[in-house]
Amino acid sequence: MKPTLLPLLIAPLLVVAAGAEDLPLPEGSLDAAHGIIEQKNGNWHFWGDVHLVYPGVLDLTCDDMQVAQAPDANGKPRPDRIIATTNVVMAIVMPPTTNSVTLAVKPGGLAHATAFQAVFNGTDNTVTLTGSVATGLPKVVTAEGAFSGPLLTFDRARGRFVATNGFHMTFKAEMLKGLSAKTNAPSVK
Repeated sequence: MKPTLLPLLIAPLLVVAAGAEDLPLPEGSLDAAHGIIEQKNGNWHFWGDVHLVYPGVLDLTCDDMQVAQAPDANGKPRPDRIIATTNVVMAIVMPPTTNSVTLAVKPGGLAHATAFQAVFNGTDNTVTLTGSVATGLPKVVTAEGAFSGPLLTFDRARGRFVATNGFHMTFKAEMLKGLSAKTNAPSVK
């Protein structure tokens, strides 16, 4: 039986992963076959069937997860960098946005992602997905379509996805709804 860690230990971790400061904190859970919480330096390491659940925000499974802490604005340590490795599978509820053009993933929509590694960086509010020869390219699937590439970074602060070294996307026709037939293409004479 896997031990369940106290929700108070993981609440700050989940806020970093969710990328929101004022989220309500429902009870979350973190299960793993093994875990170490270093009280001296504040680093956490969990391995073996890791499963992190924050209802309505994030559901993540992987084989290995490391969490590094950094001081917040008040000097208190808080989880700042989460590295989930090997067989990473995530379901993420996308945060609300004021941006009226969100073609790839709708605010409040659900994104499913698979990768060899996912790195959540609290300092710059990004999530970076990478693949491996064994697992293939990281992939994100939403109700609007799917995309993959060797290196995918979701910049939550700017509300954009960045693909490096290649990109492939499939999308549903309704994703383009609202675009006019007018283009910058030269007229045919």
